[in-house]
Amino acid sequence: MISADGRKLLVSSYDESWVFPSTIYPSPGIVVPDGYSIDRKLGLYGTTPAAYAIAHDRYYAGDGTWYFIMPIGGANRAWWRLKNVGSASDGGALYNNSDFPVKDSAYDFGEAWPVNCDSGANPDPFGSTYWSHFVPDRWGRMALFSNSNTNVPPRGYGPGTWDIQKNMYPVYSYGGGAQHHDWHGFTDWVVSSRGPSTNGYINDRIYVAKYDDINSQNTVCHTYTRSNGGTNYNSLVRPGQSPDGTKVSWQSEFLSNAANATEVFWAVCYYPYPPTNLEVSYSNGVKISWLPPKYTERGWPYAKTNYQKESKGGWPVLDINGNEIGEPLFAREIKRYHIWRSANFGFGWQEIGSLEAEYSSFYSEDVSMLMLHPVFGGVKVSSSNKISYMDSVADGVWYYALTSEEHSGLESDELSEILQVTVNGSDIVSQVTAAKGQKNFWKNIPANPSNVTYTLQTTPGQYLIIWTEPQDSKIRYYNIYYSNISSPACDPQHRIASVSKGISKYLDWLADKDNGGYYKVTSVDRYGNEGVYSQSGLPPPNLLSVSKT
Repeated sequence: MISADGRKLLVSSYDESWVFPSTIYPSPGIVVPDGYSIDRKLGLYGTTPAAYAIAHDRYYAGDGTWYFIMPIGGANRAWWRLKNVGSASDGGALYNNSDFPVKDSAYDFGEAWPVNCDSGANPDPFGSTYWSHFVPDRWGRMALFSNSNTNVPPRGYGPGTWDIQKNMYPVYSYGGGAQHHDWHGFTDWVVSSRGPSTNGYINDRIYVAKYDDINSQNTVCHTYTRSNGGTNYNSLVRPGQSPDGTKVSWQSEFLSNAANATEVFWAVCYYPYPPTNLEVSYSNGVKISWLPPKYTERGWPYAKTNYQKESKGGWPVLDINGNEIGEPLFAREIKRYHIWRSANFGFGWQEIGSLEAEYSSFYSEDVSMLMLHPVFGGVKVSSSNKISYMDSVADGVWYYALTSEEHSGLESDELSEILQVTVNGSDIVSQVTAAKGQKNFWKNIPANPSNVTYTLQTTPGQYLIIWTEPQDSKIRYYNIYYSNISSPACDPQHRIASVSKGISKYLDWLADKDNGGYYKVTSVDRYGNEGVYSQSGLPPPNLLSVSKT
């Protein structure tokens, strides 16, 4: 396991009974060369005092000072927060009864601490319940879990968030049921799978929610878990969050032809946020400057070796809003920024250019910092060093806005704040005329692929569909539709695949073996606009009829 700040490593033996705390940066090495056994006698919470050798799960968080484990043993299980390198004789966390404070001893955490356990015979002193598949956040201060307490108000069983430092629930439960979770993104958003219900996994899905907003839960997609009769543990959905939290990966067997044959899929949780803090100035033209978006106002306190911590418990210092004080966590999946201009307020937008995003984890102005951060001109991006773009325009009134595009091709579905800019020679006057949020700013229909042909494969019911890509820089992917009866409608029922720009062929291996069929290939741009079809009696150029012979 690697700590979230990238400086520490916790190596485990195969059977998870031994750990070897190590460092990666600034000087690699094993801190405790002989390692130490996690076979230590923890109690009194969750399970009667008994030695254990295996942990059901283990997580590193924050700067790696602490890690979380769930020992296996006893009817009740507890999550524990253990010091990575402690004062016990073997180098691990020291455990004794004096480590446990009463409920009002806010920050006396010692070296071995029961974060949570069952509400059975030995509940922890804060009254929390069993956390199924507990996942700490990147900071190690909060956790996402499945709250199985039947008395949780007002939503019932579902994912919830727990403030480990303050021993309280920001959200008791979002409701809707829950099983597996992830919170590895640098974001306020969390992801969960619904898990089983009374009808098995037929209603399983992926949820996204803000960690501190009980009303924020949304369904991202249905996962069709075990739809082919899968029974293996690996056939269950385990969501994985992208660094900015905009996407979630998950596995399912629903497109396979056998039980337990899972494949990995991606779904969009939310679109990339547009840039913020726009401003303009004159520099031989209109100079537009901005900051990258953020998905959290929580700072990153582990960017430097001399970060400040509270004197008790090793917690980051918080601001008046309860957020960690530290380096700003700008978006890190953005590939480029798109600059938009219009002569009219609210319509007529044209993309006038784009600018590639740059990142670095080394800064000549601050060699002690270890953190991926956007840079501009070789210097860390900040309010005093914004990203900028030059535009030459005639005198008059112009409107500017920006969007963000990720490496995945996903782009903001709304514009940034809109600046009205009045240009009069070298004099520029600007003002924000609209907050971020304008949607449908680009509705031009992309050109469809041409020269759609096919090659009949030797296996019945298999066709290789081939096309020529159009010259359109805004195209993101192609949709392929099929029907064995007539020209297919462009709807989810007939869509059999979507393939990325740069791909100009697709093998359909599930077509009708006994009859011919019809295919359509359409273009979809970064804004969701899809190519249209001829409305005449003649087939459009992207409609393909295939024969089984």
